[in-house]
Amino acid sequence: MGLSGCGDEAPAPAARQTSAGPLGDEAVSVVDGVVIRVADVEHALRTGARGRSAAEALRELEAEALLAAEAERLGFGRLRAVRRGARQALVQALLGTIEQSHPPSAITEAELRAAYEGAGERFVVPERRRADHLLVRVEDAGRAREARRVASALLAEAGEGADVLAQVEAETEPARDGFPLLAERLPEVARDGSLEQPFEAALFDAPAEGLVGAPVQTSYGWHLVWVRSITPRQVRTFEAVRDELREELTNRRRFEALVRLLEELSGSLGVTRDDANVAAAMRLEITP
Repeated sequence: MGLSGCGDEAPAPAARQTSAGPLGDEAVSVVDGVVIRVADVEHALRTGARGRSAAEALRELEAEALLAAEAERLGFGRLRAVRRGARQALVQALLGTIEQSHPPSAITEAELRAAYEGAGERFVVPERRRADHLLVRVEDAGRAREARRVASALLAEAGEGADVLAQVEAETEPARDGFPLLAERLPEVARDGSLEQPFEAALFDAPAEGLVGAPVQTSYGWHLVWVRSITPRQVRTFEAVRDELREELTNRRRFEALVRLLEELSGSLGVTRDDANVAAAMRLEITP
């Protein structure tokens, strides 16, 4: 269990703002006697997750110091002020107690059912289809009508039983009447906009597997489309996602406990920030 809980950023403890003087030139904030300096924020940026901001790094350092102080109070150790690695060990010990206090077994069947019923479309697997297509490529927009006639002729051949797709695949540089041809066997897709709209509509509006009855135009040219397989829409059952939901609800409960603890510690221990040095730390940028 990290400080960010189940994928969310733990909120910053409420900070009391001060002038720059009392904290010194490099001190960004003080948490129960632990000084967090600009260099600490820079180090956290260099060693933490890519893309994290200086504000996020400072919040994590402050939260870590608060939790380390609480871990000391509870008797996990007295290494908080020595080095950051020791503080992190204390924090992990404290987070372990939060995990133990909120085990997966504490999630009730009713809570799991409620989460499942409120999930909307989350556990719906949409219909998926697989297609082959033969493209009459149009490289000159002025010849689009002529290309459509070529596609219609190929469609007629296919309708009479000719395996035009295999014929084109067997040719080294397939072409008809000056139009390049391309045969492709596409992977299974959902109706999610990953294909150009006319092609996707033809694929998913077809009532059954087989050759679509008219050529389809896209920005590439004219297509013959074969629907090869249809996997119907499915809904994942409650039983299939029960463990996934239990883990998710457990992590959420632990994160909420962490948030409450940080709020309590911020109020009792306090976080004092130096306005000028905080501003300097916020300007830090770590380049790869």
